[in-house]
Amino acid sequence: WKREHNEMCNHIQVIGDNVNYNTQESFTGDSSSYIFTLNESPNTIKISVDGTEQPTDNYIVAKETKKITLNDIPASNIPIVMDYIYAYPIYAARQDISSITQYGRFTKIVTNKWLKTRPDAMTYANNYVAKYKEPLLYNNILMNVAYVTSFTPGEQVRIIDDIEGIDDYLVINKIKLEYLTGRVELNIGDYVTEFIGIQHV
Repeated sequence: WKREHNEMCNHIQVIGDNVNYNTQESFTGDSSSYIFTLNESPNTIKISVDGTEQPTDNYIVAKETKKITLNDIPASNIPIVMDYIYAYPIYAARQDISSITQYGRFTKIVTNKWLKTRPDAMTYANNYVAKYKEPLLYNNILMNVAYVTSFTPGEQVRIIDDIEGIDDYLVINKIKLEYLTGRVELNIGDYVTEFIGIQHV
């Protein structure tokens, strides 16, 4: 058996789709400040000064720096309330300590925009590490053609090897038929899923 470490992953970070959050931040005028910095980058914002909602042409929003610039300087002790919506990506992480101890750390960062909730991202991370925390198995198996009936490339078959302690479902990558010897060689291995936005770290 060949054991491939390149696709291993025992520590994964998953970044899902952006989720919108509503928040509110309050400030107090001091007769000199007219630039205010938010904690997050706003997608949409509503600003009230002394209880009066401000028209959009009364302020400038710099999303990159999270700064709000008011056209008029609020007087001292005037309350300023900013209600806004910001987007933040879903994040989940998973690691397998026993695999890390045995093989070292194999980290991947995966970006999947179709993950819309954190529970989905956690399930994804758990399943990925469960699958790839061990080296992937590959082998060529020789069989008598008389015992081969309907094997096809891409088919998943169960392989039991008591000597190596293997009991797993592997995929037939290639089938080689030798007519003269009357035998079939099956190239089999673990299935490697194609993922979008994957990074090896």
